[in-house]
Amino acid sequence: MRKAYMFILILGVIAMTAAGCGTSAEEKEEQEKIKDHAAPIAVDYAMKFYHKEFIIDGFEFSSQIGGGVLFVRGHFEGEKPNQRTVQISYNPENYKEMTADAMKKSKLD
Repeated sequence: MRKAYMFILILGVIAMTAAGCGTSAEEKEEQEKIKDHAAPIAVDYAMKFYHKEFIIDGFEFSSQIGGGVLFVRGHFEGEKPNQRTVQISYNPENYKEMTADAMKKSKLD
């Protein structure tokens, strides 16, 4: 009986953890808006500082509490995908307030 109780308790904790880790539809929609707004900022940043067209391969939100940072992965023409990352900082309260902070070259070759 005690084993069954522990098993149910562990299953409950796992279920609650899994439910808490998911992203709601509202959050996904907000993330898409942020990505759509950040994409041209990353492309403009690359053109302004490197005079090359930045081709976007993907996006990754920072895991820091409070958010506010988005990494836009991409590459310049002639490079392999995911060779560079533009860091975009934004105000979590108003995502339209965003700036490109830096571009980093990947160590993958």
